[in-house]
Amino acid sequence: MTFLKRISQNFGNLINVLVLLFLLVGLLELISPTINLNDARQNINSYITSVTGHVVQIEGDIELTISLSPRLLLKRIHIKNPVDFDDQDLLTISEIHIEVPLLPLLQGELHITDLTANNSRLNLHKKSESRNNCTSTGKIQHAKSDTDQSHASTSDKVIDKFSLGRFRLSNVN
Repeated sequence: MTFLKRISQNFGNLINVLVLLFLLVGLLELISPTINLNDARQNINSYITSVTGHVVQIEGDIELTISLSPRLLLKRIHIKNPVDFDDQDLLTISEIHIEVPLLPLLQGELHITDLTANNSRLNLHKKSESRNNCTSTGKIQHAKSDTDQSHASTSDKVIDKFSLGRFRLSNVN
């Protein structure tokens, strides 16, 4: 086989693989399979509780739709008040939809393109010693190193769309 024929054949194989890959990605986007994550509920609740410092209970369905922009659906979420406040929930959300693009996620970046919370209720309480029930005791850290700052731009967005449906806020002093 001549050199040009081998190059031609390898190039043809590469084109076939790329076409197959694009067809598979297109089929995945078209079908968008949904995975029920209810069996992982306890682990998800524990993880969110450790990050936020508030007891979190997801009582409803947890579904993940696989696509180029994966979507997470959580139903009946309760975020509890700290121990020294009343038993009322700090935040109750009937349903929340979160959508993130896959490519930044695979690169270790979280970019939320849609965050929609329906039937939400936020109960703010303030103690006499100027403490409130929103203070986090979790492990969330926002500090960035110098190298992280050099890559940041003033136009960076974390959330593209945020919407609340039927939101109720109670503020108790």
